[in-house]
Amino acid sequence: MFSIRVKKAPIFLFKKRKGQATVEYLLIMAWVVAGVLILAVLFYKKLLGTFFTIIGMVMGAGTPQT
Repeated sequence: MFSIRVKKAPIFLFKKRKGQATVEYLLIMAWVVAGVLILAVLFYKKLLGTFFTIIGMVMGAGTPQT
């Protein structure tokens, strides 16, 4: 079998610093929020139509059909 030698990376590159996890979490949340906002802007008419369709179905569910 072939073996590949890899130089060891400096330890300081992988060392966790205080607050690093929080910053990473906030960055991920920012990307998620940005994605949701972009989708909302692109599909707002479809989203509004779906919302009002559901509201109409809920409001119409209590009326008897003749």
